[in-house]
Amino acid sequence: MSTETDRVIASIDRALTSDEITDIVDEQLARYDQRTGYDYSVGQPQCGHCGSDEHHLAITERIEEMRDWGLYDETYRYDEDGSRVVCPGTNVPGPIGFRRAHVREQRAQARAEARRDFERRLAERRTTLEAELSASGYSVIGTTADGDNVLFRPWAAGSADAPEPLARGHVSDLAVYDEAWEVIRPPAPWELLREILSATVHAFGDLTAVTDAVTNAWSEMRGAAVSAGLAVDPARLTVRLFTEAGRPVRLGRKARVVSYEQAATGFTVEIDGRFSQSFGVPHRILLEGPGGPRERIAGIVTALSSTPSGPIRIEAASEHRRLPTVYTEPTEH
Repeated sequence: MSTETDRVIASIDRALTSDEITDIVDEQLARYDQRTGYDYSVGQPQCGHCGSDEHHLAITERIEEMRDWGLYDETYRYDEDGSRVVCPGTNVPGPIGFRRAHVREQRAQARAEARRDFERRLAERRTTLEAELSASGYSVIGTTADGDNVLFRPWAAGSADAPEPLARGHVSDLAVYDEAWEVIRPPAPWELLREILSATVHAFGDLTAVTDAVTNAWSEMRGAAVSAGLAVDPARLTVRLFTEAGRPVRLGRKARVVSYEQAATGFTVEIDGRFSQSFGVPHRILLEGPGGPRERIAGIVTALSSTPSGPIRIEAASEHRRLPTVYTEPTEH
């Protein structure tokens, strides 16, 4: 706090007693008994120091914070307020705070201009919405964002578009919820991404062929890599079959792989073995090489054929991942 401000505050303390300060506060609070233009800052004289409404007591940072946020602290006491003095009071003589009043006025003008620009753009959006909704019989009564924070209410008091009876007093907010929100909702991120990709394809040509070529090349390379990983004697491969419920399908102890072929999207395997009389339909197949889990590949069974004298032939689509659970063979009884 500056020396000049200290001198002014000291003058106020000498001129006003505690009871006189209380009377001023009571007088200002009594104005709220009847609604006047004071409540809406209409036609009120301004303080020459800070540019806000005329006030007799000094305004501190704590008071200004409560006023700006619209909050009231019931434990607040003026005589106990030790925060910095923002304005000594309207009736205090001298040039103190004139520069602050000028800055405040400039900021107020800037905020008013920003709000006018926002309302103009919002009005343009309203025109667009009305055109979109007119075909389905809807009309715009308001635009909302973030829950109940109403940004545009042409039907409410205080709006330039409100009818005269509504503009005279307060009208409770009205909320209407129906299917029309789907028309005015912001586009989802994936919708924006789809539009961006569509524009990119239009600008740089059809990328579908290139994408398919890259995908096929990757699949072939991956298939070659897996084949190389499992390029061992098929007889050394361990095979396990499971039903859709995850139960093992028994093939017998002498079952062995006699043929294995790797494709771009799956594999084919022939097994020299026999199913038990009450076997379940195989849904998932697991192959494991001599290297253990490092040479493991799982797949979903897409075709199965078996003859009394020939091997079991299974075609599978590769899952490209391990099974979620390690199954064990059932014990023999």
